[in-house]
Amino acid sequence: MPTSCYTHIPQVLDEVYALQPECTIELGIGFGKWGVLLREVLDAIYGRCQRAQWQRKIFGVEVFEAYRNAAWGIYDEVHPVDFTNRRHVPVDFPSGWDLVMMMDSLEHLTPEVGRPFLAGLVERNKHVIISVPNGPMPQDEAVYGNEHERHLWTFNGLEEFPFEGTKLLYQGLCTVVSIPGKAK
Repeated sequence: MPTSCYTHIPQVLDEVYALQPECTIELGIGFGKWGVLLREVLDAIYGRCQRAQWQRKIFGVEVFEAYRNAAWGIYDEVHPVDFTNRRHVPVDFPSGWDLVMMMDSLEHLTPEVGRPFLAGLVERNKHVIISVPNGPMPQDEAVYGNEHERHLWTFNGLEEFPFEGTKLLYQGLCTVVSIPGKAK
């Protein structure tokens, strides 16, 4: 869905504030809530409220163009592509980012696609924050006409995040982890 659980917002924003990324990409932006929150914690709190004043780069990727709304304007750019489709994006996409966020989008990939995709994110970027449903949360049909909204992977705690330095930020309805990447 273009929206998700909101109870972990403080923990994620604390982590983003501590990281102070210069360039962030969010994969699967949906409504655009995280773009607004990131812009606030990375630019607005320093008095940089106007687009011309922004110093941090925040990019988004969203496959479902029908979710486009005014919140998308807070991103520097939004790319309407399927980030897992290797016919449309390079195999090493995304690479070189200070922060990659996948907030309730990883569960839309199969484990066979998602595990190597996540490992690649950790390998090629400085930091990754992931939010996924905690436990079974069936969503077997298109939501709001979006075929990409099906849940194809179930997460139970931290078992799918075997990366060194993984930090649990929140666990409730969703599990949120912060993973140090290997890129410098």
